[in-house]
Amino acid sequence: LRDAGVDEATTTKIVADFKDAQLDALRAGLLIVAFIALGALLFTRRLPDKLPVDEDLGTPDSGTTASSDPGEVRASAERGEPSADGPGEARDRYSP
Repeated sequence: LRDAGVDEATTTKIVADFKDAQLDALRAGLLIVAFIALGALLFTRRLPDKLPVDEDLGTPDSGTTASSDPGEVRASAERGEPSADGPGEARDRYSP
């Protein structure tokens, strides 16, 4: 602004207005994100809150012994072990 010939008082006012506009935009953006997050909570109402129970044993279902580590899943698939997804599906998903 100095190169454009604007005096110091006007430059200070422009910079202050720009700073205020940036803060207002940041506050508005954070408010929108907060509303989206609160709206997303509405969709979590139907999530299960209990572990599945094995009908035969009356204990929580252990599910599968498959590892959540992709490297372990790949190693299991390479050894030919079946996965929770079915034979070959883990291999297909994690193959390079």
